[in-house]
Amino acid sequence: MKCRACGRSFSARIFTLDYYAKRIDIDLKDLLFHYANGFNQRALSNHFHCATRTIAQKLQILSRQSMAAILEANSHLHIHEDLAIDGMQNFTGSQYQPNNYNIIVGQYSQYLSMVTQVIFRRGGTMTPAQKHMREKYDLIGHWTRKDFADSIKDLVDYLYKIIINRADEGRLTVCNSDKKPMYIRIINNHKGFKDLTEKKLFLQVLTSSRCYRNVQNPLFPVNYIDNRLRNDLADWQRETT
Repeated sequence: MKCRACGRSFSARIFTLDYYAKRIDIDLKDLLFHYANGFNQRALSNHFHCATRTIAQKLQILSRQSMAAILEANSHLHIHEDLAIDGMQNFTGSQYQPNNYNIIVGQYSQYLSMVTQVIFRRGGTMTPAQKHMREKYDLIGHWTRKDFADSIKDLVDYLYKIIINRADEGRLTVCNSDKKPMYIRIINNHKGFKDLTEKKLFLQVLTSSRCYRNVQNPLFPVNYIDNRLRNDLADWQRETT
């Protein structure tokens, strides 16, 4: 096969799960089952009698294939429910590299249909030593002010793609979000959403992020995803309470 962009040839087997692998006898379904049920890489290596590096490679390949499969499936997504959008902040590797994840979640199914990520410059009050450290990360960060807005624009563009199918059936879709000004501005300036709003096929409902986060809160789906991430993943757990 040849790449359409650069013209270089490559093997089609690069897209298979056992490409360039010596241990092809490991049952990937069994591996994924145990990993989803709490086995760490050391426990998995003992179970399959292999090195932890082999397990890490298998999980990495599985994750890439899973992401590709989800993107392909979501391109044919036909929703039958309202949606909720929100952003979650964490950091990538260092607190000098904060990031923001914007997500689209089904209001009732809590299906996570889209995620955009952006890494931006650390802000807030800092000591001279912290500012000096931030300058070092600025040299490798290459972030710009528009990156954050671009990530939300990508989210809104995808939101329109999955809503337009439901709008063709004449159904109103409600999008719940907090009162972040950038969400409001980008959605209001989107030509497609302007047309849907005029036809009464789209409605954005704003809810304060300070409201009590219970099941009755319209932002419960995104709040629940945020809670699960911070509870289940060590990278997302807060250092303070």
